[in-house]
Amino acid sequence: MAITREEAQNLGLVELYDEVKFLETLTEQRKIIEKLQDIGAKLLTEYEVQVGACTIELLLIEAYYNNPSVGFEDFSVHNNPHQQNNFGALYFHSSSNAISRKGGADLCLSLGDYSLSFLLKNTVLNGEFITQSMFHHRSTPFYNSKQTVVLKKRPAPIHEEIIFLPRKFSQAQCSNNLPTAALAILPISALTHYELTLSDGYKKIWSRAIQAICNSKNMKDAKALAKELNHGEDINANDWELAETCWKNRWKQSSSK
Repeated sequence: MAITREEAQNLGLVELYDEVKFLETLTEQRKIIEKLQDIGAKLLTEYEVQVGACTIELLLIEAYYNNPSVGFEDFSVHNNPHQQNNFGALYFHSSSNAISRKGGADLCLSLGDYSLSFLLKNTVLNGEFITQSMFHHRSTPFYNSKQTVVLKKRPAPIHEEIIFLPRKFSQAQCSNNLPTAALAILPISALTHYELTLSDGYKKIWSRAIQAICNSKNMKDAKALAKELNHGEDINANDWELAETCWKNRWKQSSSK
């Protein structure tokens, strides 16, 4: 739906509205990716989604933005009209096959004739852990309903260490022009409690490494803790390097990029 800044102010969403308006002005790919990361991190820590009586807790989301007018094109974006100028709404997508595991939902933030949405890759729906492929089945109560989706500001931000990974692509999406962009966004704490749907290369050993780094005062202590978490085995060099890079590039919650 079209929304004005005044309407966003009344809904308590003016800060997010302004973030999206700023994104629209960017033309450099690196800065656009950084701003998408920043918006995604704020969605995880500062906002919550409700549909009727259903509360959706965001765990792992993926940013999708296609705006040819600023030279940023993402070939994996559906470019469905519901993804455009539809700030704060959910865009549902699923296979025509009722038993297919394909499908899911995006939280749309577009304020114009371009696509901007965040795929709900992993969520907690009314206390139940949900993957993307499960979402359109579990969300049946409001999938075909007219209930209003409410995106609202939390009373206070959640303090989390947020990291960024490449999105998880299917074989059909391998021709996308942004395969290594770190546009999957998640809190490190979620790795402790859930089996998240992460990109290839970011599996259990990497998860142990990044959790150890997050919970240690220095790298020496981190390596010792990682070895303990890894059942007495040292973390291999590749997983450790990936974990260190993720930690180095983590979101700085106190500042906006």
